[in-house]
Amino acid sequence: MVFVGNDFADNSPLLQMIEKGVNLAYSPLLFFIPTEDGYDRTQLAQDAWSHSLHLDWGETILRRFEYAKSFDQYAELLPEWSFSDGNSYRSAIWDMFHYEELPPVGSQAIKITEYALDQYVSMAEQHNFHLLLVSGGLTKFWSHNNADGRQRLERGAVERVERFAEERNLPFLDLYPELVPQGKLSEIRFRYDGHWNEEGHRRAAKGMFEFLVKNPELLR
Repeated sequence: MVFVGNDFADNSPLLQMIEKGVNLAYSPLLFFIPTEDGYDRTQLAQDAWSHSLHLDWGETILRRFEYAKSFDQYAELLPEWSFSDGNSYRSAIWDMFHYEELPPVGSQAIKITEYALDQYVSMAEQHNFHLLLVSGGLTKFWSHNNADGRQRLERGAVERVERFAEERNLPFLDLYPELVPQGKLSEIRFRYDGHWNEEGHRRAAKGMFEFLVKNPELLR
């Protein structure tokens, strides 16, 4: 399972509505809903899991944040918070996860991510396969040096993924050493897109292959 920089925010319904420009007056269809004990799957999720093997009306992201605060059900999730030191672009959604302190919406996204991860852990135990957590490495570049004086995690959101692995006794691989030191960041991703290009995939595959060679027990 590979984690990349936007995976935490992608698990937050509110952050996704803000990023995509969805009309906040309409509630999203959720796969998980909060309960007293954590999260439970909705009927939508149960149907999707049964039938699938895989699961701009706002001018800027920051204006969408402000608009979201006008809704009672979202206001408490978005207290006063400077996203990306005031930069008004999509990475404002992701940058918060590079810091130890999170706004409530960020903490919610972490909890949902953990719940989703635990479903995979359960499936691994049930079907007797090994689960390897992999950090895509590029998350190190999607952060700023300071956000209102908040303490940045030394290795950014990568540390959160590593904590997930440690708390669940899962093997963990950080692809940063494999992806970037071999050359410039521009060599491993598309020019106008942060996703890996052919070279990025080659290096990532090489890193995972070498990790599995060193840890053959994961293949049994």
